Amino acid sequence: MKYAVTAATGRFGRVAVEQLVDLVGKDQVVAIVRNVAKGRELLPAGIEIRQGDYVVRQSSLGFCLG
Repeated sequence: MKYAVTAATGRFGRVAVEQLVDLVGKDQVVAIVRNVAKGRELLPAGIEIRQGDYVVRQSSLGFCLG
């Protein structure tokens, strides 16, 4: 089972991603971010990063489907 963390580059999101990586491993964590480049810069290497934005409806559906 994969776990998705929205707002993954925010204060809580980064901590949540790091904790999940420690608990379940990098292959089970999906980070949902508005800015993929920022996500790659701030988040642990090796996790899946998907672009998504609450404001853009199509974006929200897309990151859920993978």
